[in-house]
Amino acid sequence: MRVTWSITLAFTLLAAFVLTACRPQTISVDATMTATQQAELLQKALEQHVITQEEATIFNEVYALLTPPINRDTLPDALRALVSQGEISQLEADAFLEIYDRLNETQLMN
Repeated sequence: MRVTWSITLAFTLLAAFVLTACRPQTISVDATMTATQQAELLQKALEQHVITQEEATIFNEVYALLTPPINRDTLPDALRALVSQGEISQLEADAFLEIYDRLNETQLMN
């Protein structure tokens, strides 16, 4: 009985590890992205010429208005809400989404 329990526990822990390891890990617009992580992300993007300083500023300003957790699926709705509330312009919303996608495509947010 004890061996069966140990084997079951081992498989359970292994399954949990595999599920966690296989899940896409990103630094994205969510509750876990700290100001330090955001600054590091944008600094890397600037150094690698993925974004401009103006785009980094737009990303920071719009990000500050978003209510986490946000993911790529919910981001357009969140940006539309900010535009409709007059918090940002449609140009800023479009720019933020494009910057967000570019950061993901270059795997800086992975």
